[in-house]
Order: sequence, then structure tokens, then C-alpha cells
Amino acid sequence: MTVTLSFWPGVGVAVATGVLSGIGSRALDAILGGAEQQVNLAEVIQSIIPQIRQVMNQVLRENDREKLDARAKTVQVLCQDYTNAPNEHLLNTLHHLTVDGISQAQRLKLYGISAYGIFGTLNLFVHGERFSATHAEGDRKNLARSAKTLVEAVPAFTKALQSDTEKRFSGVHEVGLGYRMYMDKDGHRPIHLSSGLDRGKALEKRAAYINEFYGKAERDLLGGLYQVRDVWVAIEEKYSDPA
Repeated sequence: MTVTLSFWPGVGVAVATGVLSGIGSRALDAILGGAEQQVNLAEVIQSIIPQIRQVMNQVLRENDREKLDARAKTVQVLCQDYTNAPNEHLLNTLHHLTVDGISQAQRLKLYGISAYGIFGTLNLFVHGERFSATHAEGDRKNLARSAKTLVEAVPAFTKALQSDTEKRFSGVHEVGLGYRMYMDKDGHRPIHLSSGLDRGKALEKRAAYINEFYGKAERDLLGGLYQVRDVWVAIEEKYSDPA
């Protein structure tokens, strides 16, 4: 799979693939190592923000943005320290920070999409490192369980996008001898639905328009998370108990 490290799904897929292959530390070092491969996690995580603002007409609170930025920078430093000198203390700290990062991402909903993918994958990296070092059954189970938990929470982001998409549009309004709706409910972006007084047809057109808008938003905003999720699924399957 070809990945672009300048955008967040590439980082998530690359690190998760390293965990899947059992070479997590080497994969992480390749991303965070030399100057040519250096990735700024804070910038990568926030690269999705302009897309969300444009597609969903939402604004991320400055306080939330600052918290994301600070956590990403701290995690990056610890990842670099760990790849240079692996030790259990750094791994424990990374575990704590990535668990908190996952929770923060879930609270942010759409604005947490990229953070969820990155922090979730780095959490699996921690579990993968432990299992590689110990080959203990408990560490294997923790890796599989963590992957399963991450996968199971992805639909919450899909539901948030569906809900926020619906909220962008007003209901059907009768105007003259036809119907229209408004985007963002501010009355300044009318969308013609139908001529004539067939309200049922207008409602059908409204639903079709919103579904089309959602489909594009899902591809643009959630496509990357789905790519990372697919690698998480493979990790869960590889490290789960045999059937």
C-alpha cells in the first residue's frame, strides 16, 4: 500500500502496518527518524481541520486545538526518545498519553477523526512493543483487545457525520408555487427542490440531496479513518485467540 506521510492516514497506516508485521519500532523510527522522513505529528493531526471547517461549517474551539497540539508534540518527543533508547518507562508513559488522546479524540467527534487514527495506532504500537519483548499471552490479548475496541468505536464517527450533515439543512419550505430548503439554516443559501405543490416529491429531493452531500463528506473526512481501521482489523485478527 502506498502511503503519503504528509497527510494523517499515511502515518496511521504506516505505523499500524508496522505493528501488524511485528516491526513496529523500525516503522516508527522510519517515520520519525531522519530529516527527510521527519513528520510533525501536530501538523499531521490538524491537517484535517480545514476540510472539516469547509465541509461541515464547524469551528474547532481554540482551547481544544491547543490541547491536541500539545498532546501531539509530547507524544512525538516520547516516540523519538523511545526509538533512540527503548525502555519500559517511556512505553508506559506513551500508553497513558495515547489512551488519553483516544478519549479526547472521541469527545471532539468529527474534529477528532485524525487524532483518533493516530493516537489509536500509537496505542497499538505500545501493545505491540510489549508483546514483541515478552511474547506473553496477556500482552498478546491486550493487543488484540485494544485493536477490537478501536474498531468498534469507528461507527461513532460515522454517526456524528450523519447527524451533523442533517443539521446543516433546514426543513422543506413552501415558496410561491414550489419548495426549497436552506443550507446552514441561515436563509442565505436556498436550494430549489421542486416546482408545484407536491410536498412528497420535495421531501424526496431533500433526502437525495442530503444523502449525496453526506456521501462526499464521508469519502473526504472518513475515508482515511476507514483505511486505518482496516489495518486495525487485520491486527485484531492476527493476535486474537485461535477459533
